[in-house]
Amino acid sequence: MNFIHSRKQLENGDVIELKCESACNFMLADDHNFSLYKKCKIFEYFGGHFTEFPARITAPHAGDWNIIIDAPGVEPIGAYSINIIS
Repeated sequence: MNFIHSRKQLENGDVIELKCESACNFMLADDHNFSLYKKCKIFEYFGGHFTEFPARITAPHAGDWNIIIDAPGVEPIGAYSINIIS
């Protein structure tokens, strides 16, 4: 599984902005769902597959969140940057 992960404390309404040079899956998941993701199980998340950037996801509530970027298929994840907009 080829993915990039970052765990952040977010406030309700914080916006996570991703700029990436290649199409990717950009997701926000709580700890339980991130654990399911790592086990290749069905999990719930906010976000999806993006081909145009910047892509943005809004935190639905305050708490610890896992920001996940993964490449569809076997292509590597291109250069990227993540910004949190409060």
